[in-house]
Amino acid sequence: NMRARLTLLVLLVVLVAAVSAFAGSAVVGSVAGSMNATIGGQALMPNTTVFSGDSLQVKDGAAVVAVGQGSRLVFGRETVASFLREESEVTVLLGRGNVSMYHSSDRMGLRVKAGEISVLPAAGYKTLGEVAMVNGVVIVTTKEGLLRVEGSGPAVEVAKGKTITVQPKAARSPQGGGSGSASLSGSAGLQLAAVATGLTATVL
Repeated sequence: NMRARLTLLVLLVVLVAAVSAFAGSAVVGSVAGSMNATIGGQALMPNTTVFSGDSLQVKDGAAVVAVGQGSRLVFGRETVASFLREESEVTVLLGRGNVSMYHSSDRMGLRVKAGEISVLPAAGYKTLGEVAMVNGVVIVTTKEGLLRVEGSGPAVEVAKGKTITVQPKAARSPQGGGSGSASLSGSAGLQLAAVATGLTATVL
């Protein structure tokens, strides 16, 4: 009986450790602040833990999620996104809206996927950038560091102060902000500029 109890205890300890390790690997980050945002239909509160598979919706507000060693994700108004946690990377699946990311450490990678387009900070850089979906067009802006855009033709690196637009449905390669942004309507362009300015201030 004693041996059976000891064996059972060891099995329980191993099981608990395995469950804890699995849960830890599924953690994306924690909520640093939010307004008019929900996860899984529930109001988003500060210090809420965000897990892989969670779905975020921001209405007329914003949400800030802390990830890894000092990195931040800021989701703007009218944004829908979900999260995927892998061993050394967090992926944001952007359904619509916009997300601003500050990446401070290569220990935990960050990636934003908008349809077939994938945007990630280049290794070795502290990066501040923005990804937005406007009328099916993906707009990528780098404020600091370097962003890499993949998935529509050859990979393109977006340097500090640059903006590119990508049209995934047309499978066109990224183009410079000067000519590419002309495909946006005036109101959409102005709205995006206002949102980008607000998100950058929030991250900083």
